[in-house]
Amino acid sequence: MTTVVSTVVDADPKFLMQAWNLALALNINGDITRPDVRFLVHHTPSVPSENLGILKRLGGEIVEIKPFGQGAAAYCNKLRQLESRAVREAEKIFLLDADILPLKPLVNEADFPGLVARTVDKASPPSGVLSAICEAAGFRYSKLEITSPKFEKAQTLKFNLNGGFYQFSKEALDEIASSWIKWAKFCLANKPILGNKLKHSDQLGLALALVETGVEISDLNEGHNFPTHFRRANYTGRPRQELRSIHYHSNVDTHGLPNGVGVGWIDRQIARFNRKVVEARRNDFDNTIFWDFRYKVHPELGSGVGSRGEVLAYKQERLAPVLRHFEAAQVLDIGCGDLEMMRGAKLDQYHGIDLSDEALSLARKRRPDWTFGKESFYELGADYAQLTICLDVLILQSSRSAFETLVRNLLKSTSQVLVVSGYEKQPPNQGIVYAHGSLSETLMSHPDVSRVLKIGRYHGAELLAVTKMGVDKPDLLATLDKLSLS
Repeated sequence: MTTVVSTVVDADPKFLMQAWNLALALNINGDITRPDVRFLVHHTPSVPSENLGILKRLGGEIVEIKPFGQGAAAYCNKLRQLESRAVREAEKIFLLDADILPLKPLVNEADFPGLVARTVDKASPPSGVLSAICEAAGFRYSKLEITSPKFEKAQTLKFNLNGGFYQFSKEALDEIASSWIKWAKFCLANKPILGNKLKHSDQLGLALALVETGVEISDLNEGHNFPTHFRRANYTGRPRQELRSIHYHSNVDTHGLPNGVGVGWIDRQIARFNRKVVEARRNDFDNTIFWDFRYKVHPELGSGVGSRGEVLAYKQERLAPVLRHFEAAQVLDIGCGDLEMMRGAKLDQYHGIDLSDEALSLARKRRPDWTFGKESFYELGADYAQLTICLDVLILQSSRSAFETLVRNLLKSTSQVLVVSGYEKQPPNQGIVYAHGSLSETLMSHPDVSRVLKIGRYHGAELLAVTKMGVDKPDLLATLDKLSLS
């Protein structure tokens, strides 16, 4: 019996971060390694292929979909899953929002009839809007079953379901799919009724389809779709339970991991699983997804503690004497980020490269007179620049082979000097940073390196100035000697 776990993402960095978390969780829990389970990642064409690589490596099957529409209609992109052959051929189907994080195995052997889902946590849309759209669709609201939301003393339609977690049998999905799409389009066409609730058209379309078809609904246990985005007061007095999946929305930390809610028994379960996710990330870290998320959601943080405050000022102070020798030369900056480090430098020929579109967007605004790109700097050719700068990038290479390849190509890119930072040994707090032996020794092992000088030190990392063989610039060499800490 084939089971499909399916989600949808577009190019927004927060959705890709969520999908990465979901894929990791399915691996941690053993769902994705089962031969009878397929994990489908449906995506709009706007998602760059490089952002999908990690999801594919983690076992996801990548399926491109046509957007349902623009604006409020974009929230109906999840309905494109109903047109997916793999989804329609499966016996069991889980349609999950990307911000669902399973803390326990998702797939079990038990059969389930019809549709398994939870009524909404809050009365949204409110009962007045629900009543109006039902009446417009030809259904007497007063004749329909009314219930209470899970986290609010109010009333709502029983069929007004939380869209984060749907569990369908094949028979139920076959029966309801065309009706769901039809009524979602009906809702999108009724903006005068829905107003600012138009984005709920997929959710309301399912509610109307359930009224029309009579597909059986079973209530999903709260712990299988537990919301963590409400205020702490909403959780006071709720019965303790095992959380099997949380629905965290935008309640995440600066690393994109779900935050707690301020209640011990809930937070302990989330923190316990977050530690597993962090460990899994270390085995296959995706810098593109991580940094796009960081620069989009937390631009004030930049690339972390090393890119702001006293450490930033220290790096600028140590680098400034070097830059003065290259004001008219070609300078290449690998991992330029949001340009907070270099924005004030007086350089005529600067080219910055970063893998984050969000970072590059910020950088271009700060120095429109400079050039920037997302291209692989391997494509730029040997001796592209007279000075290459690469700060706090080597520490993000999760494998020894990636580390060595980057070092080799950094040296290849410059004809004179490389200024680079990295570790001489593994730092105590690993987090998302890595060390692969002594950086200075790795650099000195290359035959085209003349010398390596330590010109700075911060947060356990060394700032190194590397001179290539054949460089004959006494003033430059004297500056580097003066900066040397050894």
